[in-house]
Amino acid sequence: MRRDISLLLVVVFIKQLLWCSFLPLWQTPDEQAHFGEVSLFTQTGGPQKTGNNLSKEIFTAEKILGTDRDDMGNNKFTYHPDYRSVYTTENEQTIIAQPLSNRTDFVKKESTGYPPLYYWLASLVEKLVYFGSLFDRVFVIRTVSSLTLVALTFVAYKVGEEVLAKKEQALFLATAVGFAPMLTFVHAGVTSDALFNLFFAVFLLACLKQNWLAMVITFGLSLLTKPQAYIMSLVAIPVVFSSPLLILTGVLLLIPLLGLIRAGRIVVPETGGIQLTDIFSGAFVEHLKFTAGHTYREVLPWYWGVFRWLSLGLPEVLRKITNWLTLLSFAGLGVSLLKNVNRKLLFLIYSLGIYFLAITIFDFGFRQAHGYSFGIQGRYFFPVIVAQMTIFIVGLKPIAKWLAIGMIIFNMITFFWVIGSYYSLSWPAFFIEASEYKPLWLKFPINLGIFFVSVLTNSILVISILIRSGDGKNRARKMLHLWATRLPASS
Repeated sequence: MRRDISLLLVVVFIKQLLWCSFLPLWQTPDEQAHFGEVSLFTQTGGPQKTGNNLSKEIFTAEKILGTDRDDMGNNKFTYHPDYRSVYTTENEQTIIAQPLSNRTDFVKKESTGYPPLYYWLASLVEKLVYFGSLFDRVFVIRTVSSLTLVALTFVAYKVGEEVLAKKEQALFLATAVGFAPMLTFVHAGVTSDALFNLFFAVFLLACLKQNWLAMVITFGLSLLTKPQAYIMSLVAIPVVFSSPLLILTGVLLLIPLLGLIRAGRIVVPETGGIQLTDIFSGAFVEHLKFTAGHTYREVLPWYWGVFRWLSLGLPEVLRKITNWLTLLSFAGLGVSLLKNVNRKLLFLIYSLGIYFLAITIFDFGFRQAHGYSFGIQGRYFFPVIVAQMTIFIVGLKPIAKWLAIGMIIFNMITFFWVIGSYYSLSWPAFFIEASEYKPLWLKFPINLGIFFVSVLTNSILVISILIRSGDGKNRARKMLHLWATRLPASS
């Protein structure tokens, strides 16, 4: 099985390299804002808390590529799935030839302002190619950030070993995580989400193992990555109070959370604070009804895939398949728990519920303060994707192998669906157009090589899962035995 997980990790990285190299600049979620924050750390050593914080270099590229957002947060791609950036060599050279002074000329307020860990680490990568073009620096960071999904896939495998009955089921879980299309899309860009998703998965694994040191360290690193790291304190409650030795860990995790509660209000950024008593009010009940409808209409479909600045969803047939599989997985989960109560599985279900409740409460506070919803998206729940995919594997256990294989195929179909919305799918135009606004080391024919290596390794992985899991392995042995018995005897 060690060989299987090693193969999976290699294939996941090559698949990420494929997505990184073909996705146009600034097309992953808020990439220009995240890279803007990275650039601040590279150029000035830290965030810029007041005034403009997005460089002229990034803004110039946004204007040329059509991703510059208006006051409503929309750009030329938003709600326009047919829009394509106009490519000219002059435009590409304009982006490449910008003077170094443009990197420190701040013309707009758009960089994220999130906690510093990811941006500091990414700035170290950017400094390695400091004198490269904007394309060089962004795509190098994209490539390195993709390693977070490789690591997350491995963590999913280790979680599977803790929760699931067989190691091959852990492999199926890791495959489902590593090839989830929208997760692939997010981790193919420059974003602190990638690091936080990994940290949260590691935290869940540490909780399952009751490793207090890993829990505390991961929690601390997460606080330096995303504001919502406080949710980890609530997730850890059933773990830390399950053993006297872990109570001190619980205190350490809860102290930051308690610091958010002041005079009966939960102090949460962008909400103006949430009165604790409001959570038990009729207004909150109304919000729960709103959330249920919003989750079904937008969060669930967008969890599997929404691209091009929210203008491109998955094809209708794929949305229906994923909706039905989600429903069946929860039904299957219920049947599984009736037969056998798995405490570690219950913990993962609890962690998913707590995360959903925390995001719901935040959105409630945002609606109270602004009069409209924050706009919760499916990708906001990727920190607990390991718990979500575990439910899939357990609930759909009879077809878990085919679910893993299906996810690989699903990922490839989504790749063509998304990339085909930017470029012609004809030969060789697809690869030539995919070279536009890219660094030299990702232009045609190098991108052609990456494409074929990814298709080849994906195929090898599918065959490996078929052969090395359960009945497939037995069938392969029988076929080899039958083949051997039919060989002519040597004279």
